[in-house]
Amino acid sequence: MVRTQTTYGLVADSLRREILAGVFAPRQQMPTEQQLCERFGASRITIRHALQILEEELLVLRRQGSGTFVSPTPSRKIPILVTDYADSVARHAPGMSRVVVEMRQMEAPEEVAWHLRVLAQERILYARRVDSIEGEPVAMDDVFLVGHRAEGLREADFLRMDFVERWLGSQGLSVEYVSQEIEAVDAPAEIAGLLEIQTGRAVLKEQEILFLPGSVPAAMFVSHYRSDRIRLTSTVRWMTHGKEDQDEQNADI
Repeated sequence: MVRTQTTYGLVADSLRREILAGVFAPRQQMPTEQQLCERFGASRITIRHALQILEEELLVLRRQGSGTFVSPTPSRKIPILVTDYADSVARHAPGMSRVVVEMRQMEAPEEVAWHLRVLAQERILYARRVDSIEGEPVAMDDVFLVGHRAEGLREADFLRMDFVERWLGSQGLSVEYVSQEIEAVDAPAEIAGLLEIQTGRAVLKEQEILFLPGSVPAAMFVSHYRSDRIRLTSTVRWMTHGKEDQDEQNADI
């Protein structure tokens, strides 16, 4: 499934290609917003949105009052927000495509059964998927769904970048919380083959378990990302120790 690009996405894609091709040299100042508006026939809001995307990808640096400058070492690594893969792809890689390599009912492997709190012999729905950009594999994942939570799902559902939302909606489910583990690992031969990299090369491994209300596990995702094409990001709201208590006290005054 490939998403249609927005206008600002097309502008960002054009500028990204020029930066990576060396049309704009490292540390060089980019054309002004007005110049880019005239070049692309786009509004200032569109240009600013496109530049923001490039800044999130660490390709440019915007300095208030000075302009926009190319990174000293420009290279493309797609920033994937660990809590929102679908939106990250839509924003930074709308041309990403997905294939389902395998999909079948199976007995839950021991480790999966332990995480999903089911019997090792219990049937679960399994799928393996590979995501690519311009024909180059950049990510793959293994999906494990508790059997009675995955009724009626088809291969077309697994092809969607917003699969989680699709799955939850089709089953009438809601997520209470998600547990995540991220680590760098050496790619085993099977994973390396799917990602078209050398066996033993470092990849990013992410394991997610989705819990329904009542802390009931319903799905497990084990993803592997090419570290030269993907970087995982997160945003955490910083809370000063004691601030919440102080806010509550102030509210009572």
